[in-house]
Amino acid sequence: MKLIYKNNGNKVFLGDSFKSDIDIILNKGKLQHKKVILVIGIKSFLKTQRYAQLKTVFKNNGIIIVKHLKVRPNPSELRIVRTLSKLRHKFDFVFALGGGSAIDAGKLIKHRFNDSAKLVVVYTLPGSATIVTPFTVFDNDEFKIGIAADNLIPDYSYISKQFIKSMSIERKIIAISDIFSHAIESLYSKAGNKTSKIKSKKSLKILTTNKVEQLQLDDFIKADIYAGLAERVALVLFPHAAGHYLTYKFNIPHSVATMHFLVQYLNLLANKGVNINLKYIQYAEYLHSLLKKRGLIRKINLSNTEIVELFNLTHKYMNFAYKNAPTKIKQNEYKTILKNYV
Repeated sequence: MKLIYKNNGNKVFLGDSFKSDIDIILNKGKLQHKKVILVIGIKSFLKTQRYAQLKTVFKNNGIIIVKHLKVRPNPSELRIVRTLSKLRHKFDFVFALGGGSAIDAGKLIKHRFNDSAKLVVVYTLPGSATIVTPFTVFDNDEFKIGIAADNLIPDYSYISKQFIKSMSIERKIIAISDIFSHAIESLYSKAGNKTSKIKSKKSLKILTTNKVEQLQLDDFIKADIYAGLAERVALVLFPHAAGHYLTYKFNIPHSVATMHFLVQYLNLLANKGVNINLKYIQYAEYLHSLLKKRGLIRKINLSNTEIVELFNLTHKYMNFAYKNAPTKIKQNEYKTILKNYV
């Protein structure tokens, strides 16, 4: 196991020996004989040998599981709060295993129930970069929203080479779409600075010089981390905001939802005089074609009422996506994207 990223208390490790690596991380965090909330986002994981190994590691370290949550994509704040509101035991740390949704659920639990708890995560699906960002994203009773706080960045993150290597090509396309959208939107956001733009460009260089199937594991993870570090500063733009609406309204996976809008948005910026690198537009088109070819993206018909609802909700919860646009865009120009392409 090796340390691949470190900043303040945030450490990211990459390894290929799940049981011993987790044991080392728990020791580094001085988490022996502590109480934990376990959050799992992959149903199939519960039937694997690694789940048995995880329980063994907990037992050997005297760690007591006070609650075990199985989280679906796009975690519901209400469900999590209801589940934990009657918790009888205090907990010292949260251990979350899965992709962005599981880790976001772990962050939400820390935020709502024990702000001083440590957060240990096993990242099984790169894409959201949640292991290096201070954001947690979840559904409330109206929309897909987020909270930002510096102490929501995990204390210890572990990426298993075995998990990543076992990903299907479809999951890899989805993950890379998410990485690309974070990097490209952060690059052109007015909220970005010199450092965030350098990180965006590093991520984009890795992605655009490799076909999806040729992207090596180390580069895959680097691109994700660079994009996440850029997003921490620059946030995201309209494709993400509108994508959140599709995810909340139609349960479309986040990264796929964003890709409904990204190509058209980049073209709109270019037509309004923003200096968009042509290879970025071409790569966005390439990802969109892969999603379409694999049947992962579909046509969504929005009514005029839904378009108004989209604007109302995204302005309410993600107004920064409009304010940070690199050039002034009128609402009817956004509506052209929505009406013609969704």
